[in-house]
Amino acid sequence: MRLLIRLFQILISLTLFSSLSAQDWPEDWMGTYEGIMYIYVHTELRDSADLRLELREVSDSSWSYVMTYSNETYGEVVKDYLLLQPDSLPAHTFLMDEKNGLYIPETLIGNTMYSTFDVAGNRLSGMLSWHSDGLYWEIYTAPAGTASSTTSDPDDQARSFTVDSYIVRHTQNAWLRRLD
Repeated sequence: MRLLIRLFQILISLTLFSSLSAQDWPEDWMGTYEGIMYIYVHTELRDSADLRLELREVSDSSWSYVMTYSNETYGEVVKDYLLLQPDSLPAHTFLMDEKNGLYIPETLIGNTMYSTFDVAGNRLSGMLSWHSDGLYWEIYTAPAGTASSTTSDPDDQARSFTVDSYIVRHTQNAWLRRLD
C-alpha cells in the first residue's frame, strides 16, 4: 500500500513539474505539421501513410484540427474536426467534435493531450505531445471487454487491489515536423 501511495505522489509531482515547464496552449501548437504514420498489428509493421495535421485557431475557445492521411491503399482521407473548450468543463479539458454528433473528451496535461474511448468493440487511447520541433501523435487499441483481471496479495491491513488489463493489438504513430 505504501508503495502505491508513493507511486501516486511521484506521478502527481511529475504532472505538476511538466505543467510548470510546458509550452503555451494554444499559441505554440498552432501550425501545419507533416510526417509518416506507421501502422502496426502487434509487432509487425503493416502499413504507413503520409500524415498532415493542421491546427488553426477559430475562436478563443475552438480550434480547427484537420488530419489528412494519404497512401496507395486508402487514397486520401481527410478528418476535419473541431477542438472545443466549453466553459462547463474543467480547465485543460476539451471536446473533440467529430462534426457528426460524436464528442471525445481530451485532457491537456503538461505538453500532451490525452484521450481514451470505446468504439466498435475496441478501447482506444491516444496522445498528441508538443515538442519544440514538432508533435508526436500516437493511438493504440485493445479489444474492449476482454480484460484480464488479477488481484494483489493482501497488504498489512488486509486490503487487496484488483487490476483489469488489456492486450494492445494495434498502434499507429507519427513524428510530425512543423512546416510553419
